Amino acid sequence: MNANESSGALCDVTIRAATHRDIAAIGRLLMQLVPEIPRESVTQICSVLLELPTAEVIVGERENEIIGIITLSFRPAIHHGGLLGVIDELVVDERYRSRGIGNRLVDYAIEVFRQRGAVDIEVVSALHRTRSHEFYERKGFIRWSYVFRYSLQSRGC
Repeated sequence: MNANESSGALCDVTIRAATHRDIAAIGRLLMQLVPEIPRESVTQICSVLLELPTAEVIVGERENEIIGIITLSFRPAIHHGGLLGVIDELVVDERYRSRGIGNRLVDYAIEVFRQRGAVDIEVVSALHRTRSHEFYERKGFIRWSYVFRYSLQSRGC
């Protein structure tokens, strides 16, 4: 066991672009974040995201198992003065949390945003996810604004 393993960090995780073969595993992880979303919706949306030039889906893989995912989107934003990068979802399998995987996924995402020419990165995190807020602040993100949501569907928050 090396020093990183004894402290809980995992060194044998590969960070890579997702493929269509990963969709079922991605769906399983997203259900940990938002269990009320129908699995068929997750599958359909993931398939679309994998084809969009304005999105990227990145996974963390360990021993042929997807244990983390981060989804990214890009859009021009006048109020940012250029391309805005958005972290839409970040999920690490419950069994592997607090072991450096989210950190590596966000670091990878920051580099993708930088390479694509983004001027800022935003992430939205639900109010009750205080551990996530602390994580992003440790990564250098700042609390910047409120996000208001108006649901066009009858499902919950």
